[in-house]
Amino acid sequence: MSEKTMFGEFFLIEQDDGSSKRAGRLTFGETSGRDETWLRNTLFDHPELLPVRDIDSSFGPLIPLCKELQTKAGPLDLAFIDPNGNLTLVECKLWRNPEARRKVVAQVLHYAQAISRWSYSDLQPAATQARKGEGNVPFELVRKEHPSLSI
Repeated sequence: MSEKTMFGEFFLIEQDDGSSKRAGRLTFGETSGRDETWLRNTLFDHPELLPVRDIDSSFGPLIPLCKELQTKAGPLDLAFIDPNGNLTLVECKLWRNPEARRKVVAQVLHYAQAISRWSYSDLQPAATQARKGEGNVPFELVRKEHPSLSI
């Protein structure tokens, strides 16, 4: 299966005017001024860019939960939640080399291991703190997208 067939078309969202253009591959080392913070913010603002349905059709639609979720393994770049309460964890890294890919997989597994021990009562305050808010942030975010949900 080709990459195009497996993952579809990718578009780069330009943050200044909201326009989009087809993403192209950059030469090694070129970032065009974009860094991991830019990548994290873009994915948080546009979760539809993540091909989760292509990976596992039971996940999604993704609702941005928080950035920099504090765990015992360190801060996780992004956490998303779906209407069923499933979490999707994202660690943002710019393409470097195969060794970097192995390290990021280990890093995400470390975050997942830490979060897998959490109950909802652990997730709720951590997500609320990461969003610098108050209340039951995970539930409120999902209910905002799906008003028919109730406690």
